[in-house]
Amino acid sequence: EEEGMDGDLTLIYESKDYSSTDFTERVRGVPHTVTVVETECGLKVGGYSSTPWKCRDAGWEESKAFLFALQSKDECFKVRLTGNPRRAIYQEDGPEFGTDLSIGGREVYVQSWSNSEYETRQLGKFSTRDRKPYIIKAMEVYKVVESNDS
Repeated sequence: EEEGMDGDLTLIYESKDYSSTDFTERVRGVPHTVTVVETECGLKVGGYSSTPWKCRDAGWEESKAFLFALQSKDECFKVRLTGNPRRAIYQEDGPEFGTDLSIGGREVYVQSWSNSEYETRQLGKFSTRDRKPYIIKAMEVYKVVESNDS
């Protein structure tokens, strides 16, 4: 069980047309979030962050984080943070989980760079390193609401 992951999910951001301004307004300062992106090809990827998102160009932040991918109900897996926890999340134009999952504009990049902070064994097959990025169909961010939260 991950810290902060025991509870219900409350939708705090939803978009079919991602906007970094709207994302920042709705998500800034909220800890324990789950970001889910559905791509036009049906791949669902996302991540959990214990650390609140800040604002554009906030720099690297330490977080208890992990990624996940769902291609079908038979192919769903969690991707652990194996690198430097101080490089777990970053926000520029959109949320980034290490250099492994980058969301911005209408595009999603998966392990497009050679230096990974997250486990590559399973996520690597979805890499956009040698191909075009995935196109966002929809994006949602949820806050994990623990039973003792008000």
